[in-house]
Amino acid sequence: MKSGYILLEIIIAIALGAFISSALLTTFFQVSNAYKKTDQIISIDTRVCTISHQLERDISGAFIPFKWEKQSETKTTTTTTTTKKGKTDVKKTVKKEKEKKEVPFENSFDGQSEENNFKFLRFITSNTLSVYGSVKPRVAKVLYTLVQESSKKGQEKSYRLIRRELKDITKKESKVKGQEISGGIKSMTFEYLVRPKKDSKDRQEDSSKEKTVELETFKNWTKEEVKKTKRNLPDLVKIN
Repeated sequence: MKSGYILLEIIIAIALGAFISSALLTTFFQVSNAYKKTDQIISIDTRVCTISHQLERDISGAFIPFKWEKQSETKTTTTTTTTKKGKTDVKKTVKKEKEKKEVPFENSFDGQSEENNFKFLRFITSNTLSVYGSVKPRVAKVLYTLVQESSKKGQEKSYRLIRRELKDITKKESKVKGQEISGGIKSMTFEYLVRPKKDSKDRQEDSSKEKTVELETFKNWTKEEVKKTKRNLPDLVKIN
């Protein structure tokens, strides 16, 4: 009598093999998707860390340089002379140069934002990029801007963060060649936080009671914010 497999055993074996194969394929696709997501997260975290580190280094060294300005002050003096016909007044104008107080450099720290992205951030810092084998000044003007990357139709817009560094803080930085810090940025904005100024009474009350300080938040930092807060620099800069 010959031994063999009956049809039912063959069907059961095929079903078991198909089940095991589908389970292996499902596991493979799950592992592959998890790997891709992990790789994306690591890539994003790397870019975020690079941007945060460079901005933190630059902004922590931001300061406002001052200069002395001289402005001519005009004074008008009136002298009275007596003649036979009567009195006549003769006006004499004398110009004197008077030295003014210290004046901050223009555009020492300013930034503007658009709807979903910042337009530019410009400031003077003492933490310049060090280049091996070259001597650089310790003070420079830094300009951050976003440049749109080339994208296909239907794709979401992405941007590159460009950093420009100018040795001479009195010149314009638009002609300076920029350096890319990171790419693939979908949206990036800054917020400028300022602690409100308090009177002596408020300080005494705060010293007696522990109270959380509410910071004023500004989307832009221009001459208007400087006049409003009476500060040339914000206390904190928040990166979104």
